[in-house]
Amino acid sequence: MRRMRDQVHIRAPAHAVFDHLAALGGYARWLPPAFRGVAGDDRELAFELALPLRRERAQLAIAQRERPAHLLLTDASAGGEGALAELAWALYAESAAEVHLTLEAAWRPAGGWLGALLEPPLYEPLRRQALRDALWRLKLAVERDGAPPP
Repeated sequence: MRRMRDQVHIRAPAHAVFDHLAALGGYARWLPPAFRGVAGDDRELAFELALPLRRERAQLAIAQRERPAHLLLTDASAGGEGALAELAWALYAESAAEVHLTLEAAWRPAGGWLGALLEPPLYEPLRRQALRDALWRLKLAVERDGAPPP
């Protein structure tokens, strides 16, 4: 299992950021193009992360929800074999209108001889960049729109 962590500062109230994160059906509006087939409802989120010679499927369900400070999504795929084991969002209110958001993800690295060869120089950096892009697109969406659409 590999872990990645990134963070961003958002100029919005913590509850508005949390509402965007908890609205799994709205992820398609702000996830970057590398995340394909994004579908969500009030309980689960599914997508594929497009990487060279590989598509990593993820199906996540809300495991913990503490508004407005913490949201944990865990693997809900059949047999628990999804590429993404865990996605944790932690929000730290810095003022009434500013929040520090931390994203922590636990990924299963690519397997096989090709995966072992391509994981360190290609797949891991591309995953990191996809998550970093997701954070920035979320930041822009929240700062532009405020509360999420229904």
